[in-house]
Amino acid sequence: MSYFTHGWETIGCFAEVTRIVTPYGEDAAEIFRPGDVGLAMRDGQAGFEPLRWVGFMDIAVPRNGVMAAKTAPILIKAGAITPGMPARAVFPP
Repeated sequence: MSYFTHGWETIGCFAEVTRIVTPYGEDAAEIFRPGDVGLAMRDGQAGFEPLRWVGFMDIAVPRNGVMAAKTAPILIKAGAITPGMPARAVFPP
């Protein structure tokens, strides 16, 4: 997940096919619409909150080797943070 700050608001950004936890299981980020509910963190507390806005943008990976390395995806292996977290390998944006 990456963040974009616009004025006073910080917006979470997810790559396509990122799985987001809902009260009913996990769904791919690209199927969410405003009003759908996903797991969020606010002031260090986890809880489900409705999405207020959904949008997208394409990002071109630079051809320059140094810049391409800075924008390359990373892999977080299952259990790398704590046992069962994340539950499976993920590529955060």
